[in-house]
Amino acid sequence: MSHNEIKELTFEESLLFRDSNVDGHRPMLGGIVVVRESGTRKILQPAKPNLVVRNGREMTLRKIFNLPGAVAGETESQLGAKSVLLFGIGTGGTPNNDPFNPFAVTPSDKDLSSAISFRTTSAAAPFSNSDAEKYTDGRATTGGNIEWHKKLFSNGHGEITVDPLTDTVYNKLSLQITSEDARDKFVNELALFWTRYNAAALDMNSKFSDYFMFSRITFLTEPLPSSTSKGLDIDYFVYL
Repeated sequence: MSHNEIKELTFEESLLFRDSNVDGHRPMLGGIVVVRESGTRKILQPAKPNLVVRNGREMTLRKIFNLPGAVAGETESQLGAKSVLLFGIGTGGTPNNDPFNPFAVTPSDKDLSSAISFRTTSAAAPFSNSDAEKYTDGRATTGGNIEWHKKLFSNGHGEITVDPLTDTVYNKLSLQITSEDARDKFVNELALFWTRYNAAALDMNSKFSDYFMFSRITFLTEPLPSSTSKGLDIDYFVYL
C-alpha cells in the first residue's frame, strides 16, 4: 500500500475496539494496541489504550507547527529529520511478583521502565542480511557481543486507516517480535520512539540516533521461551 492510499478498519478491528470500550471518541492524541500470537493470529491481549506521554505530545506539536525548541533541544533542521520509526520492549511493566497486574503509565514517563534487547549478535553470530536492516540501538557488552534494543516497524511509516462509523483517523503500525527476538524473556511493556534518521549513514547505529520516547503501554506479561517459536504480532493504532 502506498503512503497516499487510505484503508478502512476491518469489521474485526472495529468490533475489538468497541468490545474493549475503545470507541474512537477521544479528544487527544493516543493509541490502541492489539497483541496477537504470530502465525495463528490468536488475540493474546485485547485492544487496550496506550498513553502518548507529555513530551511525546509536545514533540508532536513542535513537528506539526515547525517549532524547534526545548523538549529535545532541536534546531529547525534537526526537528525536520525526526520521525516515530522505532519501538522497544521491556520487562518493567508489572511487579516481579504480580505479572498480570500492569503498572499504570504516567504522562511524565520518559523511557521504558526496564528495557530489554531484541537480539544479541557477535562476530561469530552476526545478523542475516535481511535482519541487519531491522534493528538499531546496538550496545556493546562483554565478550564482543552487541545487544540490539530498538526495531523498525514492519510496515514502514504505517498506513492511514479510517473508521467510517466514528470518523476516527488512525495510523496503523505493524510491530513484530519474532521467534528469534527476546528469547527467555518476559515482555510486559512497549514504547514507540522518535528518532533522527540519516539515510546516508553506512550502518544501522549511524542511520538512527537521538531516541526520544513518544508513547508507552504496559500489559499482562507474555513469556517468550527459547523452547518455543512463539512470537508476537502487534497492531498499534495511533489516532488523532
